Amino acid sequence: MTVSQTKQKFTKKELQVLLLLTAVQFVVMVDFVVIMPLGPTLIRELDMDPSKFGSIVSIYVICSGIIGFLGAQVLDFMDRKTAISFFFCGLILGTMGCGLAQSANTLFWARGLTGAFGGLLSASSIAFASDYIAKDRIGMALGVLFSSFSIASIVGVPLGLEIASRTDWHSPFLALVLVGIAIYAACMRYLPSMRGHLVLGRKIRSPFSIVIEYFFSRKAYGLAVAFLVMFSTFLIIPFIPLYFTRNYGFMDHKYSVAYFIGGICTLTTVQLVGRLSDRYYKPKVFAFIATLSMIHLYIITHFGSDDVLWVSLLLAGFMALMSGRGIPAMAMITGSVEPKQRGSFMSLNQTIQNLGSGLGAYVGGLTSHISNQGTLVGFHYNGYLAISSTALAIVLINKIPKAHTQPPVHGRETES
Repeated sequence: MTVSQTKQKFTKKELQVLLLLTAVQFVVMVDFVVIMPLGPTLIRELDMDPSKFGSIVSIYVICSGIIGFLGAQVLDFMDRKTAISFFFCGLILGTMGCGLAQSANTLFWARGLTGAFGGLLSASSIAFASDYIAKDRIGMALGVLFSSFSIASIVGVPLGLEIASRTDWHSPFLALVLVGIAIYAACMRYLPSMRGHLVLGRKIRSPFSIVIEYFFSRKAYGLAVAFLVMFSTFLIIPFIPLYFTRNYGFMDHKYSVAYFIGGICTLTTVQLVGRLSDRYYKPKVFAFIATLSMIHLYIITHFGSDDVLWVSLLLAGFMALMSGRGIPAMAMITGSVEPKQRGSFMSLNQTIQNLGSGLGAYVGGLTSHISNQGTLVGFHYNGYLAISSTALAIVLINKIPKAHTQPPVHGRETES
C-alpha cells in the first residue's frame, strides 16, 4: 500500500544542500573504503597478516565509535554547519597522516585519528539532511546522500587504485586531502547555518545517561538493526579483495574495473530504493532487500573466480544490496526521534554502527586466515555469520518506533 503520494521533487536550495552533503560523505566514504582494495598491497608491502589488516580497518570505526559516544550530546548544542566544519578539518588532518605513514603501526594510529573525526562528520551530515528535508522526502534525500558510496566506488576508489598503481599506496590518501580541502571550502561558502534544533536552557547530559535513555526504550531496536546491518557487511567487505586475489589469482589492478561497475549499479539502486522507501511500507522494503542480500552473501563467499566480469557482478550485487538495505533502515531510525534529539541520537547510532563495523572486521579476521599454501580459508564462515545477523535484523525492523513530531523544514535555518 502506498504510504506517500506527495510531490517528490527537491527545491533548488534543497538540491544544492544535498549535493554538498553528498560531497562531504564522498570524502568520508573514499577515505574509509579505499583501504580495503589496497589490502593485498598493504599486506605485502608492510608485511602484515589478515588479522593485523583487520585491526587497521577496525581501528577506524572503533575510534569513531568511542568519540561518537563521548560526543553524542554535543551535536545537539552546535549549529549543524559548525559541526561539519570542525569534524571535516579533523578528517583532513587524519587522512594526511595516513598518506605520510611509513609503517603498519603508524598507519594504524593515523586510521584511528581519521575515524575519530569521520564518524561524527558523517553523523552531522545525516542530521543536517534529516532536519533540512521534509519527512515525506527523507527516503529520497537519504538515497541521494547514500549515493556517495556509489560515487566513491565509481570515481574515488578506481582513481585511487590507479594512482597507487602508478606511484605507491600513500598517494591516494594525499590526493584525497586536496579533494577534501576543495569540498570543505564549498561547504563553508554555500551551506546554510542550521540552528532550528537548538533549544534554550538545555543542559549537556552525560553520554551514559543518553545511552541508558535510548537503550531502555523502543529506540534501542533501531540501534540494534544499525549494528546488525554493519556487522554483517564488515564480516565480508574487508576480505573480498584478499579472497579473490589469494584464492583465485584475481589481479590487483582489475579491482578498479570491478569497483567502477559496482558503483554504477549501486548508484542506480540507491535512488530506486530511496523512492520505494518513501512510497511503500519501509519495513517491507527493508525485508525484501535484506533477503536478497542473504542470498548474495552465500554466493559471494562460496563461488569466487578470476574472471573480471564475474567478480564485477558479485561486487556490484554486494555493494548495491548492502547500500540498498541501509536506506529504509536509516529512514526509520532517523524518524524514530524528534529533531531536538536527532544529533545526539544519530551520533550514538553512528557509534553503534561503528561498533558493528569494527567488530565485524575483527571477527572476520579471526574466522579467516591465510593457509600455508597462501590461500584465504574460513571465509565461508564469515558468510554464515553475516546471513544470520541479517535475518535477525529483519525480525527487529518492525519494532522501530516513530517520533511524535515532524522534523523541522524550511524557515528553521538561517543563511550564513
